[in-house]
Amino acid sequence: MIGGRDYQSKGFSRVYSKRQPGSSFKPIAAYGPALESGNYTPYSIMDDSQTSFGNGTYSPRNYDRTTHGQVPMFEAVKKSYNLAPVWLLDQIGVRTGIKFASKLGITLNETKDVNLAIALGGLTDGVSPLQMASAYTAFANQGIQNKSHAILRITDAQNKEIAVYKPEKKQVIQPKTAYYMTLLLQGVVEPGGTGTKAKFNRPVAGKTGTTGLDIKGIEKYDRDVWFVGYTPEWTAAVWEGFDKVDAKHYVTIGSGSPSLIFKEVMSKALDGRPAANFAKPDGVAEPTAPPTGISDLTATYTPETKSVKLNWSSLGDKVNYQLFRKGTKDSEPRMLVQSVITEVNDTSVSSGETYQYYVVPIQTDSNTPGAKSNQVSVDIPKDDALLDGSKVSPSPSPLVSPSASPGNGKDQQSPSPSPGTKPTSSPTSSSKPGSGIGESPSPSSSPSPNPSPTTSAKPVDGSGEKPKDGSQDPGQIIAPGTIQKLQ
Repeated sequence: MIGGRDYQSKGFSRVYSKRQPGSSFKPIAAYGPALESGNYTPYSIMDDSQTSFGNGTYSPRNYDRTTHGQVPMFEAVKKSYNLAPVWLLDQIGVRTGIKFASKLGITLNETKDVNLAIALGGLTDGVSPLQMASAYTAFANQGIQNKSHAILRITDAQNKEIAVYKPEKKQVIQPKTAYYMTLLLQGVVEPGGTGTKAKFNRPVAGKTGTTGLDIKGIEKYDRDVWFVGYTPEWTAAVWEGFDKVDAKHYVTIGSGSPSLIFKEVMSKALDGRPAANFAKPDGVAEPTAPPTGISDLTATYTPETKSVKLNWSSLGDKVNYQLFRKGTKDSEPRMLVQSVITEVNDTSVSSGETYQYYVVPIQTDSNTPGAKSNQVSVDIPKDDALLDGSKVSPSPSPLVSPSASPGNGKDQQSPSPSPGTKPTSSPTSSSKPGSGIGESPSPSSSPSPNPSPTTSAKPVDGSGEKPKDGSQDPGQIIAPGTIQKLQ
């Protein structure tokens, strides 16, 4: 343990000093408890588009000031998006995150910390480097946490042993959660991640963290920067910052600096030891990758049948498709049908309406949803033979038919939760992507005729962490020394 650059024996040790952990707390408050629930995997789709939570009371934003739509958990962790973990904590519940942190030895304020800001490391009291290193030990050690210690044994002047450390181990989280978290955090140090400077010639997993300044004129800089990570042998937490932050004392170098310190300290600590790999726990399966995305959805209005015909390319035999539609009067998209084929007719359209459609592929083996397809928009012309969209319910019961043979019509188990929904065992027709699969509406008894001249669809394609570099500021305090042996 190193208590700071100027640390002296019996002096103030920053190892125990509590600071705001920033994004290094995301695995503890959001991603870890989600994986522990069993309803999410590293491939689960996150929503990185919602920018306001709690009825508008909390509005976080990404470092690049943009949103990224639906993204897999792998990407959200690797690039340290902010909106995705806040959305995820909102789905699983703040108290679930607080309980998970407690399992790892971090007790949050039961009154002041019951809010979504903890997903981004916004804590009332902060955490110490020692607490963070100890918490990450469980991720590195198949869910087992070793009690932190600095003394192995005590002897007297005659070298007689007075006391000896007795290892204390406890299974605090599921091995599967720890393994999946390790897969996620390994991505952080790979190209494109925020912690690439921590990478060296051994398996490494970890997470960067920064906390921004709120001092006018220098808001782009930070008050704390972190890297908390591990190899198969050791965990370490590195923090850089000042004891007192003001307009003359703040961090300018970003999380690349603690990542580099981690690399230098750990490579020396492990020098001469044979390299090991992260072990997959017995009985834990590799997470199943979701279907690849669909990018060629088309939709056309057919006057003869007064329906919208939708087509897209197949992704293989073990994929079903959820078709979603949103009208101008709908507050959110509604699932119209689940289909095993790639051509569907929507016969429930209303006169003068405009509809947007997209498709979510579902891997049938694991009920894992893929990312939603491109969106297409169709304008329904005014037609007296159609229902007047202005005089009917904005959410008509759809009459949707696959254009070829109908699907199997069976209810399916709910896949891993995805944007905008909480896990539920009762899927409904108003589910969002991946939240569950409702009953397929009864297909039309008559096959769809060959299409005649149509109205073409209008495409509506939709298309963190600060990766700053720089030299070490001589005025900063470094506390890289919270290193813990795993085995």
